[in-house]
Amino acid sequence: MDLPQSVNVLVPRTGENVAERLRNMILRGELKDGDMLPRQQDLVELFRVSHPSLREGLRILEAEGLIVIRRGKHGGAVVRAPRASGVAYHLGLVLQTEMVKVADLAAALQELEPVCFGLAAAAPDSSTVLAPLLRKSCDALEARIDGDGETYTNLTREFHWLVVDNCGNKTMQVVMGALARLWTIHEDAEGRRTGYRTHPTIAERLGVLALHRRITELIDQHDVEGCVELAQMHLKENRRYLYWQGKENGVDVSQMPFTERNAG
Repeated sequence: MDLPQSVNVLVPRTGENVAERLRNMILRGELKDGDMLPRQQDLVELFRVSHPSLREGLRILEAEGLIVIRRGKHGGAVVRAPRASGVAYHLGLVLQTEMVKVADLAAALQELEPVCFGLAAAAPDSSTVLAPLLRKSCDALEARIDGDGETYTNLTREFHWLVVDNCGNKTMQVVMGALARLWTIHEDAEGRRTGYRTHPTIAERLGVLALHRRITELIDQHDVEGCVELAQMHLKENRRYLYWQGKENGVDVSQMPFTERNAG
């Protein structure tokens, strides 16, 4: 039937079609991270498009971070499969544009992270896979309980990252990983600024260690409700030490390493 003249039908340009076909090949794993795309002449013949249309498609993929164009004699297009590590930077850009405060980021983490603890406790293999890893993490923290503030921070982070990485829900792993990475760059920046002077005393650190060990037991016992409740209490208490003077500052991704900004 004939469409009304007022209806605009958007027909994808040839370059967009090229980008879509190559994008799907990357996302399906047919083109793997680090692979070189075929020569442009070969791609022109494969897709039956003009050189300008092919270059437009490659520019689209380059803007999306799915390929890197190398110039020179040994140049070409290199595939860069999307990585979870790149999510934090792009999410941070959005939050920074929206002028979101660090305190808002911390509140999101405090709401979402206990969910990961509950998922981890519910996982069928948590007793055989996660619990042993958490015990090792607790032992490492105990061995360095009187270490400097930076060491203490990194050891306590490891415990939380292990839970998130083994919660059994890939979407939560990616989302929480991005939020946690954004929090980390701000926490580290404040630590460097203050020399980690705001970190808890040895007695308070021992209290954190005891909570970590108790959470490990609850995960080992698949006690979902108890694990979530204790995680909520732990995170609320833990944030007390981390709410520094600059918590009302906006999210700022400028201190994120360049390699993470270009992680795909």
